Amino acid sequence: RVVTALRRGIGAARTGARPMFSGMLADPWPDDHLAQLVHACNLLREHRFDCHLAVCAVEGLDGVEMNILTGLYCGYPLLTYVGTRSWPEEAQLAAVERLRGRGLVEGDALSAEGLRYRGELEDRTDRMQQTVVDAIGPDLDVYVKQLDAWSTALAAADGAPSDPAKRAAC
Repeated sequence: RVVTALRRGIGAARTGARPMFSGMLADPWPDDHLAQLVHACNLLREHRFDCHLAVCAVEGLDGVEMNILTGLYCGYPLLTYVGTRSWPEEAQLAAVERLRGRGLVEGDALSAEGLRYRGELEDRTDRMQQTVVDAIGPDLDVYVKQLDAWSTALAAADGAPSDPAKRAAC
């Protein structure tokens, strides 16, 4: 049931300006049912990621700035999350200063404006997912609950990050 619902969402997803999603969509669907679930989840993750990149690009954010905002939004100390992405230290420090200059970061945390702004980026990204959500249908909450249970079990078995903030940032 979950795979069938996710495939409905994938079928309704827009492909324009979504290169990761479109590229992965060209991959054949696996025969194995569990592999289909993983493929569907990967496709939907990349669709949302492509949409998030588009929203951030329109805002003039570069990759380092995006990672800094994401890390702080998910509760990581400044430069902890972005540091896992191999950006040079000088690029990270320069990006922090640009974000401070825009009033989005105060000290080592998101400012009130930064928190509002980062939340708006999420809201705009979410709105770009509406065709997917609508196609999955009214049982979306049931499927999300099941997927969360499977994700939690996978993390408990050391098959996925156990840190909820890291899982949210993925």
